[in-house]
Amino acid sequence: MLRTWRWLGLLLASLVGLVQGHQTIVLSTSEGSPIQDISAEVLSEAYQRLGYALSVRRVPNVRSLWLANSGKVDGEVSRIAGMEQEHDQLIRVPVAVNTIEVAAFSINGAPEIQRWEDLAGLQLVCVKGSRVVEKHLAEHKLPCQAVTHFSQSIRMLQKGRVQVAVIPKVNGLAAIKSLGARGIAVSDRILAREPLYHYLHRKHAAVVPRLSEVLQAMVQSGRIEEIHRAYLERLREQ
Repeated sequence: MLRTWRWLGLLLASLVGLVQGHQTIVLSTSEGSPIQDISAEVLSEAYQRLGYALSVRRVPNVRSLWLANSGKVDGEVSRIAGMEQEHDQLIRVPVAVNTIEVAAFSINGAPEIQRWEDLAGLQLVCVKGSRVVEKHLAEHKLPCQAVTHFSQSIRMLQKGRVQVAVIPKVNGLAAIKSLGARGIAVSDRILAREPLYHYLHRKHAAVVPRLSEVLQAMVQSGRIEEIHRAYLERLREQ
């Protein structure tokens, strides 16, 4: 009888492990944002190493944070540091999964933008919820017309409704390519560069230490940088 119970215990443990191994982590992120697609690729591999599947819901930028903080999803793909101070139900995984670079997009022939001060007095467009952009615009007291999608900012630039689009460089280049937009230049100088971190809802706090170890190993092996380069190469080839 003892052997039978021991066998049943082992069977139950294996079944629990099997279920956990197929558990799906659902994350939200901003729609139409290639920089977040890169982060999602990194996280998909990291979670796979832990035995989880990853599902990503792409929604408007501001709604994404609300979904994550309210627990409607398990977390947010990636954001700059500090989101946990504004959204107290989120925990920041301490290893950066990506880097965001902000650039200025303008019509060919316009004066080159080298720094934030060069944007003073110009008509600007940005994307609502892009926190790194909003932070620097606020610091330099620069007003900006906010839209929902990165493609909208490029269209407004094309139509002459604004003079400069201040958006993440990868997202801007992808929007130009998908729209077939011509005559738009991107500044050589990066206006801001910040690491992006993954956030989990507090109900998944136990996952954070193990996920951090996996991500740190991916950093040290160069795997995260490899994923980033491969994505950019695919973007150029499309």
